[in-house]
Parts: sequence; C-alpha cells; structure tokens
Amino acid sequence: MAILPDFSAATFIPGAPINNPYLPLIPGHVLSYKGDEIAPETGDITRETTSSPPRQRSKYAESPRR
Repeated sequence: MAILPDFSAATFIPGAPINNPYLPLIPGHVLSYKGDEIAPETGDITRETTSSPPRQRSKYAESPRR
C-alpha cells in the first residue's frame, strides 16, 4: 500500500513553488468554465460562467432560440 505524504498545514512552506505535473498552475493563468441549462417546461436557457480565481460570475436567462 502507498504511503501518503503529510499534508498538514505545519508542513507547508510559504512561497514554495507549485510543481504538480498533472495540474501545472501558471501565474496569472485564469481557468474559465461555462455551462447552459434549458428548462424543459419553458425552454428558457440559463447560462453560468465562472472564472477561477473568481474574477467574474454572471448568471442570466435568455429567451429560447427557435
């Protein structure tokens, strides 16, 4: 069985580099996510956009496209 490293707050070093090869975080890089949901009863479209770090969050409804 694999032994996990100690992730307690006491072992973290402030300012240490982030070196995760599976999720390389580049300074100033923004991750954005967008999703649409269509209400089956009305056909209204709801869109949510989220950026990480949270710089913008918007949620609005559009009329159905026909």
